[in-house]
Amino acid sequence: MPPSAQTLHDKGRQKRQAGDTSGAVKIYQQLTKAFPQDRVGWHNLASSLGDMGSHRAAIDAAQSAQKLGLDAAETWLVLARSYQAIGELTASGDAFDRVLARQPNHTEAHKEFAQLIWMQTGDAQATLSRLSSALQRMPNDLSLGVTLATVLNQIGEKERALSLAIEIARRAPNDMGTQHFAATQALHCERADLAKPLIDRLLISAPDDPSSLSILAQCSLALGAFDEASRLIDDLITHDGYNQFYISMRAVLWRLVGDERYFELYNYTDKVGSYPLSCPPGWSDTTSYIADLSAALRERHPFQRHPFNQSVKGASSQIPDILDDTHPTIAAWPSAVVPAVRDYLEKQGHKAGSDDQMTKRLEAWSVKLTPSGHHTDHVHPAGLVSSACHLLFDAADSAPPGGWLRFGKPGILTPEPLEAEYHVKPKAGMINMFPSYMWHGVTPFDRGTERITIAMDVGR
Repeated sequence: MPPSAQTLHDKGRQKRQAGDTSGAVKIYQQLTKAFPQDRVGWHNLASSLGDMGSHRAAIDAAQSAQKLGLDAAETWLVLARSYQAIGELTASGDAFDRVLARQPNHTEAHKEFAQLIWMQTGDAQATLSRLSSALQRMPNDLSLGVTLATVLNQIGEKERALSLAIEIARRAPNDMGTQHFAATQALHCERADLAKPLIDRLLISAPDDPSSLSILAQCSLALGAFDEASRLIDDLITHDGYNQFYISMRAVLWRLVGDERYFELYNYTDKVGSYPLSCPPGWSDTTSYIADLSAALRERHPFQRHPFNQSVKGASSQIPDILDDTHPTIAAWPSAVVPAVRDYLEKQGHKAGSDDQMTKRLEAWSVKLTPSGHHTDHVHPAGLVSSACHLLFDAADSAPPGGWLRFGKPGILTPEPLEAEYHVKPKAGMINMFPSYMWHGVTPFDRGTERITIAMDVGR
């Protein structure tokens, strides 16, 4: 007896809950083939395809669900995201509007629609318009308030974001999420004095919460309470020794107190490696490959301003997950970098593995900066090794070190300013690798051409 529709729905849901997106797609494909009138099955297939990065197929499946009468906000959200992913930005905006018409307090849609408008225009008023209007109509919806504060922070209006976050925390004193959010906003505004009492109160009821302990450690560092910061960071690393952000906090502490172990952790001569790209099959030399790769990536950067919750800021754009791209030039990227990654890993004492194993460990994305664009200083908490490969930038057009990769300037608040210690000049076709715990950013540049790079993490 063939499985029932309900059985397949249950199996698909189990696959998704287990994080097996491709397995869920196979189940939902079986479901829609056996029960072609099951509109929820088509929606679930669309959603799973979107999560897997198969956006054109996701659009087809979502439209199949709609043709069967499904007019849910969530189906329109799948369409909005997938249209944006394939560059159909007008259709994406229309789909976001449809989501909000059906569910006016849908916070994910509000945030993502605001981000889309911001990346296209850089217009703060247009970015905030729908979200502000929704909050005026529903002033008691604290989730909308949190979303508005988040967007305000991302477009550079940090003081307004902090004021709103503090007000939300005052209105919901027993809500852990809003208190945590307000403390985070306070740190963004370099107000550790405001963040610490909020976190202290949270830790009374949840003393082992890692995210709260991390904020408290940052507050302690910022306020010069180094003994407390050391104890907290040690506890965090004991709990999760792979979290590169915790290691980066320890490095900042060691630098502030003059601990010699800092210089072992941040030995730039040994830890920062620069390698030329290899020429992948299909190209006669790396110069032609770099030119083709730069052109392919430029076509895929449609935005003028930075996305939310990323290190890139100002006049910049970012393409996520380029390893899912089917363009032949972009798809050849792993074969161009694996030899360099293997050599760096082995020199650092890490296991490399076969080419296939190495490729599976890679996560890559592309960033385009233009004058006034830059990267704030950050680390990659889930990585082992991180890298930046410069493809297009004429460093001679900008005064040094404008547009250069920089290391050592912390992206967290410290009681005294700590400046960058090491810079790498961009050179086309060179991939620069370093430990994921190492603070790094890109120095702003005010003139010159666009700067296109591929950033990449190597997982464990």
